[in-house]
Amino acid sequence: MHLGACPLLMPLISAWRLHRLSRDYRTDRDLPPVNSTQGRRFVRAARGRPGWIAQCLCLMRQGRYWRHGALYVNVLCTDTEIALRQGSLNLLPHDPKNSGGARTSA
Repeated sequence: MHLGACPLLMPLISAWRLHRLSRDYRTDRDLPPVNSTQGRRFVRAARGRPGWIAQCLCLMRQGRYWRHGALYVNVLCTDTEIALRQGSLNLLPHDPKNSGGARTSA
């Protein structure tokens, strides 16, 4: 499913569990490591939302968030928040093939 297609409400989780989720996700997908300061910033920005961490780490693979080996954490966190808000407000098309964003009713 793509972002915004079927949002599920999930309970907030602790910062410790978010750190662990982030670490495990990065390890499983061979993402570049982040330093402890960056890891804390991700968890603080997530505010208990595991989906936020997952979306952030998906975006992290994109080269536009990296310059000369450095991760632009502020840009990544901002883009993650924007993407999730667009999804929750149904601003994204449900059909990725439909670039116009028009939806059909059942």
